[in-house]
Amino acid sequence: MSKRNARNNLPRRTPDRKHATLPWLRKTAAHAVRAFRAHPRWSTGTGAALTGLAAAAVIILPNHGQATTVDPRTRVFANYRACLLTGPEGISTQPAQAAWTGMQQAANTTNERVTTQPVTGTQTTANATIYLNTLAMQGCGIIITAGTLPDQAARAGATAFPHIKFLAIGTGMTVTTKSENFTTLNGTDPVTVSSNVDHALLDDFQSHTTASPSR
Repeated sequence: MSKRNARNNLPRRTPDRKHATLPWLRKTAAHAVRAFRAHPRWSTGTGAALTGLAAAAVIILPNHGQATTVDPRTRVFANYRACLLTGPEGISTQPAQAAWTGMQQAANTTNERVTTQPVTGTQTTANATIYLNTLAMQGCGIIITAGTLPDQAARAGATAFPHIKFLAIGTGMTVTTKSENFTTLNGTDPVTVSSNVDHALLDDFQSHTTASPSR
């Protein structure tokens, strides 16, 4: 088989109609303008029609060389923040993982900001208290703690920050000092912990948003 016949036997690529229309209209418009210039005796109406055709070829054709960029919708957060203080493992272990899941579930409804912070470095109550105080100063409306040291720091933090609510997860310890802004949630079942944290954040967010300014 000759090279010419081989080329003829190749499947022909069908051009895309949308893009094929572009050069055809441009070519037609160019011919219209040249014809009008070559025959000045044509009527004014004919000239106007040809000119309009040329303009249409420029106006209605899209610019395929430029991509249209659409800005993604940005999420609008509520002016409220819930924070999780964990041990050095972060949210990779229970019950912190389940607590974080419950916080995210609540945030999907309230649009509040949720953050997590592990206690790194020296594993002492004093060091955990430093991390807890940092979260309090960052404007957390409720601080959830998971782990023995974070829970112990929350007990002292409840007294130091009476305007912040504290929720200790899975402490398994008896509360010796009762406080209106400190609550313990015993239990290790992940589903139960997530559900309880979810409801706790929803209730806290509701009470925060409906509270009077003088409260």
